[in-house]
Amino acid sequence: MKILWIVALVGLLIYYIGRRLFMGISRATSVSVSGRRGFQLVDTHSTLMGRVTRNTFSTVGFGIALLFVILILGFKIKIILIALPLSFYLIGQFFVYNNQLRLTKDQKLYFDAVNNEVCLARLHGGDLYFNLLNDVAHVVEVKSVQMNRGVLFGYYKIQLKGGQMVAISHLLSQNENRVNSQFFERLQEHFKAKVETKLFPMA
Repeated sequence: MKILWIVALVGLLIYYIGRRLFMGISRATSVSVSGRRGFQLVDTHSTLMGRVTRNTFSTVGFGIALLFVILILGFKIKIILIALPLSFYLIGQFFVYNNQLRLTKDQKLYFDAVNNEVCLARLHGGDLYFNLLNDVAHVVEVKSVQMNRGVLFGYYKIQLKGGQMVAISHLLSQNENRVNSQFFERLQEHFKAKVETKLFPMA
């Protein structure tokens, strides 16, 4: 009977994760760059996102398998229950991944490197324009306590002088193309970001 409960629990967990993934992908949107002369897209790359997706699902899969083993053996070997927080942490990486996916799909970041102008084209709330050098009050870099197979989850929290807060996925800084490098180099040159580490860095 206990085995059936375990199988049902794991099945429910897999269903919930799959449902959240489908919802995250269905929300994905593309933003037109027409009318934004001088702006260039700061974006992730399909190769990077493919690696992030594979690594995350491998981590989550290991976490689910570990949870399954803990729940089975934990009834007989109580000491193994100390690994339960590790299992939840590994499974929780899916929700961090889903948050990163939302940040990169629900908004598009454009940068004019000549004038330091930024346009954040958002799925909800309309477009937000600001000058990277003149309109930013301070920057906080929120990142995971450790890398996930070469990928660092997190986000940059940019507080504007007008009161708005902008969250930009850390994955954008890991796509090493010219536009992305220009934006983050300019950001780091002019602002000393306060660094915060979290187990689950979600904006």
